[in-house]
Amino acid sequence: MQFKKSESKEKPIQIDEKSSQSGVYVRICITEKQKDEETYFEYLEAFLTKAEWEQYKLVAKMQGETLDAPTIEYNFKMNVPVEYPEEAGGNGFTYKPIWAEKVYASKISTLTAFPELLPIAIYDSTNKEERMQKMSIEQLKALSLYLGNVQLQYFEIKKQQQAELAND
Repeated sequence: MQFKKSESKEKPIQIDEKSSQSGVYVRICITEKQKDEETYFEYLEAFLTKAEWEQYKLVAKMQGETLDAPTIEYNFKMNVPVEYPEEAGGNGFTYKPIWAEKVYASKISTLTAFPELLPIAIYDSTNKEERMQKMSIEQLKALSLYLGNVQLQYFEIKKQQQAELAND
């Protein structure tokens, strides 16, 4: 899904299958804002054709995922780079939270078995040579732990949003 920034004076429907005959609007990261004593909402919005939406639902079902706005938002956030701040022992570069399990977990396993491969070149989300870091296994574990904690925060937000949806 390709999201773009949008805003509205009314709170948008997160998964809107009714307002368009040609497709479905998916809206995530909805925040309420104030300007000149007027309330409005900022959010990310994607438009999918009916066929694309049906395909998306089928893939989610095959993967055993719940297809709701909190899950879509969670999956989106997992692929948005976050800064690895110096206060957390980081380098100020950006990494995707999903990489903790999809990339770094297997690297740590391999490097534990083959320490002669260390230090290993780790690129941040920009893939620029000047932002590549040679990391020890301890540094890579620390980065993975940081990203894992970001994932956990996102997961807790997702579960809270799902509980709110269940109460509506």
